[in-house]
Amino acid sequence: MSNILQAISQATSLGDLSFEQLKALQQALTQLGYQAEPDGLIGPETRGAWARFKSDNGMDQLELVGPSSISVLLSRLRPDSAGVEVPRPAVRIVKNFEGYRDDAYDDGVGVWTIGYGTTIYPDGQQVQPGDRVTRDQAENCLAYDLKDTAEALAGSIPYWASMNLNQQSALISIGFNLGKNFYGPIP
Repeated sequence: MSNILQAISQATSLGDLSFEQLKALQQALTQLGYQAEPDGLIGPETRGAWARFKSDNGMDQLELVGPSSISVLLSRLRPDSAGVEVPRPAVRIVKNFEGYRDDAYDDGVGVWTIGYGTTIYPDGQQVQPGDRVTRDQAENCLAYDLKDTAEALAGSIPYWASMNLNQQSALISIGFNLGKNFYGPIP
């Protein structure tokens, strides 16, 4: 989506966008809460959503789309890390499936793991054979890992903000196990 929008190299009207560009713009607007059915067709709903977005962000020339307005749009799609919360169900799910180990262990594929599934400590150091953690340390590592995963998913999963806590929690658990970029890179 972001590549399609970043290809807009000069200011143009909404009506002059290609089908793919318009659809990508509509998807981005919808993710931000501006109702614009991502159908690739220009209509009053899309025009209104784009005008509200531009007005809300202090931009004029409400009908025009250009590199600067696209840059603002894409920056708004990235989550504010201070605003992304880890739902309690996510913590319970991961704890339930991971279990707690106070000593480092090989997870079966050569990755040293400790606590509730931590492989890299918050300071960036990898878990090593012989490492030990208390339950409180493991909880802190898990909180850090889940926050990092939630932030990545909030920036890459469409409609993240409109999902309920159980849906977000399930995806956080998947991301914790498969890697936070399992869905794709942040746009």
